[in-house]
Amino acid sequence: GVLTWHEGDAFVQESFQEERDAIVKLYHTKGFPNASVDMQVEEIGASRVRVTYVIQEGKKARIRSIEFVGNETLSDRKLRKLMTTKRAFWFLGGKYDEAAFEDDLEKIVSEYSNYGRLEAHVESTDLQFSDNGKDIEVKINLTEGPEYTVETMGVADNEVFDDDEVLKLLNVQA
Repeated sequence: GVLTWHEGDAFVQESFQEERDAIVKLYHTKGFPNASVDMQVEEIGASRVRVTYVIQEGKKARIRSIEFVGNETLSDRKLRKLMTTKRAFWFLGGKYDEAAFEDDLEKIVSEYSNYGRLEAHVESTDLQFSDNGKDIEVKINLTEGPEYTVETMGVADNEVFDDDEVLKLLNVQA
């Protein structure tokens, strides 16, 4: 389903990397971060080639730990609660899904904005695989940025409602 090449298509060698990356990405989302893909091309006739994908799945890895670096405003526990990516516990959970992990990073940055940290961002992430390839240690490096507060708030260009009515509807903590 992730391949763009189909039988009978023109063979373009420059597309090798795109095809390979699509397969590797699929394996990563299924919890196989050590997967590798090679392609073999052999001529089988005039203007015809056979493309063989050689896939080494590796072992399915599980997350053993998630560490946060640089967080002072929000605790590790609070940040872990925001995430759908969880560490493995006995035989449950711990599957690494790259798309879900990226969503988790966005949730973390969004939560910081609720605490006045509008410039917070994930500086980098580091995935360390164990020697046997079964375990992953995740390290998330955060930069919180300065804390912003609301000094005053007013309503401008309001012609339909009273300013007091509009201000009552806003829920901003000063």
